[in-house]
Amino acid sequence: MESIAQGTPSPEELYLSGLGWERPDPDRILPTYARNHFRIHYITAGSGHLKTPGQDLFVSEGMGFLIFPGTIPNYYPERNNPWEYIWMGIQGEIVQKLVENTGITQHSPAFQSIRPPEEMRMLMTDICLAAMMPEAAENVLQYYLQDLFQKIVPLRNDAIKRSRYIQTCLDFIHENYAKPITVADISRHAAIERTYLYKIFMSNIGVSPQNYLINYRISQACKLLRSTNKSVTEIAFQTGFKDFSDFSRQFKKRQQMTPTLFRVLGSSDNLTAPDVDAT
Repeated sequence: MESIAQGTPSPEELYLSGLGWERPDPDRILPTYARNHFRIHYITAGSGHLKTPGQDLFVSEGMGFLIFPGTIPNYYPERNNPWEYIWMGIQGEIVQKLVENTGITQHSPAFQSIRPPEEMRMLMTDICLAAMMPEAAENVLQYYLQDLFQKIVPLRNDAIKRSRYIQTCLDFIHENYAKPITVADISRHAAIERTYLYKIFMSNIGVSPQNYLINYRISQACKLLRSTNKSVTEIAFQTGFKDFSDFSRQFKKRQQMTPTLFRVLGSSDNLTAPDVDAT
């Protein structure tokens, strides 16, 4: 790839068609549509899910994905740890070549950065600032964009494997949380050892499998407390807790109030389901 020092592309060859920062609401499903340009998403915090015809991946901080022109993306934030990301629409004659040089493909659009998250955040910030500069600074913007493509690579096989393990575990939890499942059940379902299960949850989600399971059960209990007239005891058992006292203790630990008080105050916009990193 030709560097800026060797020859700067003309403004028509590489430019931004849009950029922004988002932390989507996991309760809202936004419509997606095909675009006529590449769109890059880099995750700065949290996690989410990317689905393609060939992949179903869990992606988190330090990862990202490309949306190719003419494709309809399918991605959404993790319910209990919604991602934050910077997105950029990129157009120009050399964009296709830059993408090809990374090895990222339409079939496997997920990527990871080869530099630390702090450095990537700084680069993204520089791109945003350059985009707001006068026209004379367009060469700087193009330099940063090319630098960005030099710092991302397709997800390695080990990262893809971890991603699929996590996705498998989360799907199992979301489908079976109302049953008396345990961490051992999750481990067996994913066919991995409990120590490795703990390691990938902590490194990718920031919470242990046990706490994720409890947090998810509490989040579902919050929904039922707000939307139904079922008794608190019935909701406790319906969300997978073995006894009411444990449910009440775990609920108060995460919501700083009893389930009964949560229901009374349930119309308040300030009440939220527990974050995934609650311990």
